[in-house]
Amino acid sequence: MMSAFQSLAVRAYRVTRPDLLNRTVAELEARPRESRIFISRIRRDGKIIEPKPDTVVCEGDIVAVLTRSELLMARGAEIGEEVSDKALLDFPIEFLDVVVTNKSLVGKTLAELASMDFARGVFLKKLVRVGQVMPFFPETRVERGDVMTLVGAETDVERAAKSLGYADRQTVMTDMIFVGFGIFLGGLIGLLTVIVAGLPLTLTASGGALIMD
Repeated sequence: MMSAFQSLAVRAYRVTRPDLLNRTVAELEARPRESRIFISRIRRDGKIIEPKPDTVVCEGDIVAVLTRSELLMARGAEIGEEVSDKALLDFPIEFLDVVVTNKSLVGKTLAELASMDFARGVFLKKLVRVGQVMPFFPETRVERGDVMTLVGAETDVERAAKSLGYADRQTVMTDMIFVGFGIFLGGLIGLLTVIVAGLPLTLTASGGALIMD
C-alpha cells in the first residue's frame, strides 16, 4: 500500500519563456539552486524523445518535468502553459532499495552524490543504516552497507543502483524459501500427538502444513 500523497510529481509544460529556449537540458536542470528538477522526456514535432544532458530545448517543445510537488505547484507556470499529455507523462517510476558497496563513494555527502552523472533523475526517499531509518540532509555522509531507497524513472534508478552497489529486491526464490520452511515446521507440528480423555489426537503432517501455510 502507498500513500495517496506523493512528494514527487511529474507534469508537462510547453516551453514559452525566451530565456529557457535554445538551452541544454543540463543548463535548465541546474537553474533552480534550491531544488533538484529533471526533464524526463520531451515531445517535439509530435514525437516523444528521451533527452540527454546536452539535448537542446527548442521552441514548441513540451517537457515532462519531474521534481517535488510543492515546487511544481509554486513555480511550474514559470516554465510555460501546463499541457495535458498523458502519453508523455506515462513512463515507469521505480522505488528501489539499493545497498551501498562502491568503496569510491563511501564517505561522500549526499550533495556530492547528487552532483554525479549517475544520480541524474533520481531522488532519495529513505536512508537506512544498520536497520535504523536515518534522517538525512545534503551534508549527510554515506557509509558502506547503507540502504538507500531511490525514486525516479526506471532507467535512471537502475543506472544509479549499478553505480552505488546492488539492488536489494525481494525475489520469488526468497519467498519460496520462507514458504518451504513454514511447511516443514507445520509438518513437524502435525506429527505431535496429544492425549485427550485417553484418545490420541494429531493434526497429521498435512494438517500441520496447512495451518502454517
